[in-house]
Amino acid sequence: MSAQDARKIVAENVQRLLNRKGVTQTQMADDLGFKETTVSGWMTAQKYPRIDKIQKMADYFGVTRSEITEPYSDVLIKVGGIVRIPVLGKIACGEPITAVENVSEYKERPVDELPSGELFYLKAEGNSMEPVIPNGAHVLIRQQQNAENGEIVAVMSEDMEVTLKYFKKMNGTVMLIPENNEYENILVTENNPIKILGVAMEVWHPARRKTWRS
Repeated sequence: MSAQDARKIVAENVQRLLNRKGVTQTQMADDLGFKETTVSGWMTAQKYPRIDKIQKMADYFGVTRSEITEPYSDVLIKVGGIVRIPVLGKIACGEPITAVENVSEYKERPVDELPSGELFYLKAEGNSMEPVIPNGAHVLIRQQQNAENGEIVAVMSEDMEVTLKYFKKMNGTVMLIPENNEYENILVTENNPIKILGVAMEVWHPARRKTWRS
């Protein structure tokens, strides 16, 4: 695919998504804080947006990045299989995270849509991570015991409480940071230890569909 073809695909996909959402490119530019001349360059296939701009548009339209960057097809593609992903409720002390005792329900998902690894869902409660993670959203977590700065992690405290926060480590000190600045940062210490359960891969909320984070 040539660079010109790639620019045309983006322009056509963005226009289709604008039509579906019922907004103009000017309104989208205003909503996302983009320069209108920059958006015009994308829409006339003169320029190709940076990856961070593509992600912002994907979030805005409630689609994946590929629905902006890849050729559009309205043909329904049958996926290879369905997997049942546990949605965790109250965590039972001493049990493996995805033990039956901890599962409140299961969600079925096409395997072709999912990232690799062992997965589970958490239902967000409260507004400490809004607007990135709205109250009531289902967050897809990939199980792992470490994280990179800036990733949203699911962590468990000594009293078995599970929370979602941004992970930041500097000079050996770990800080858990909320999105909502009305909440305070959490400093991880020997007296306030945490266990990383995994990293957030996707946020799903009925009001805005899904947003891939990784």
